[in-house]
Amino acid sequence: MRPGVRAAAGFIVLCLPGVLRAQTVDEVPEPSPSVACVVGGALLEEAKRYAWDGAALVTSPLHWTGRDWTMFGAFAASLGVLLATDQQTYVAVQERRSVTTDDISDVTTPFGQAYAWALAGGMLAGGLITKNPDLRDTGRDAIEAAFFASLLTTILKPVFGRERPEQSDGRTVFHGFTSQYQSFPSGHATIAWAVASVVAMRTEGWIVPTVAYTLATIVAFDRVNDGKHFIADVFAGAAIGVAVGRFVVGRHREAGEKDPGVSVALVPIPGGIGARLAF
Repeated sequence: MRPGVRAAAGFIVLCLPGVLRAQTVDEVPEPSPSVACVVGGALLEEAKRYAWDGAALVTSPLHWTGRDWTMFGAFAASLGVLLATDQQTYVAVQERRSVTTDDISDVTTPFGQAYAWALAGGMLAGGLITKNPDLRDTGRDAIEAAFFASLLTTILKPVFGRERPEQSDGRTVFHGFTSQYQSFPSGHATIAWAVASVVAMRTEGWIVPTVAYTLATIVAFDRVNDGKHFIADVFAGAAIGVAVGRFVVGRHREAGEKDPGVSVALVPIPGGIGARLAF
């Protein structure tokens, strides 16, 4: 080796937007992947997480305890009563429908769809930006719970093939295995209660959980008020949302995920900006 010339201690490859290049360790003491690499890695990890949680959710009835089956039996019995009285309760709600209830519905119904997703995403983004792991994990779990709960509801709707009240003139009509009728269960109630249950489980005190569950209840009422669903539809959707929401949060707590979220830090590097990602 010539005097004054040091041998390179090794080489690392940096992932920069649109370019791959090699540099010595002396030049860049710490490798920093680009934002594209960070996003790709985060999506891959989320896909793995969803795969494991989805498999556990599908097979969870195989591990139910006697208490779980008792709760399911109580749910089934309650649902049966509601189905038997759906026509009467629907008529009662419609008789009390007013401009006020319609106005409330216009404002709150989106919390069972777009607003719910936005709220969950906002909590995740806010937690990442402010480095608040509790807020971040609440948003992360809320998105996952809403995804799985809405997926279950989407599968069940054509299986039961129930006509909406506005289609059946308030009568209870099931066709089964048809995509034309999708009243049971309620998708809005499912998502609203999935997000609400996650927020409630991950928030201390009673104020925020009370607000979350109250808003979810109003969303369920909106769907009956607007003639889109029967009481049994929103009850089933709420049960699915709560069950999935509690499952997701409980599973992550049991796994000891004290700080499982994504940590992102942007750092300057020679020739560009990189990012450091940690799970």
